[in-house]
Amino acid sequence: PPGALAGGRRWIQLDLQNVADASGLDFGPLVQGSQADPTQYLLWLSALGPGITKIGEEDVRGVPTSRYRATVDLNLLEEQAPPGKEAEWAAYVQTLRDRLGLAFIPVDVWVDDEGLIRRFNHEYGFSTEGTTAVVTTELFDFGIPVDVTAPPPDQVVVVRVGIRHPGCEPDVG
Repeated sequence: PPGALAGGRRWIQLDLQNVADASGLDFGPLVQGSQADPTQYLLWLSALGPGITKIGEEDVRGVPTSRYRATVDLNLLEEQAPPGKEAEWAAYVQTLRDRLGLAFIPVDVWVDDEGLIRRFNHEYGFSTEGTTAVVTTELFDFGIPVDVTAPPPDQVVVVRVGIRHPGCEPDVG
């Protein structure tokens, strides 16, 4: 909301590498498998293990969907490497195996009547760190052209871990 950030700024820049360095956490698996490229969900869905269960019907952003619960088999996921990225993909999947201590990742998927994924949710329980991350992604406005421009620097507050920024409460340090 207006006035929430110092100097009337409207955007926050958070350097995940800075957070990773300060906290000792590696965000690579989270970014690689989810936020960097939503089409990777198709690779995840190609690696579902047996036992897909329909949970029910729910609206996602006003669109009727069917909600399913399943598990991603990491062995099958490794076989879904994007062309030309086999080594990177294998390393990504191995990192998931090592950090999660699991062979399967539970997921929930909401699919509309046209077969489009509207929401994808998965939870990572990092066994080696004793932490958990829940990642939910909603997909919408299919087919609408997008023209994105980065905000001007005078509208951005840069947040670094361990430094208190006026207007950015609570302290992220």
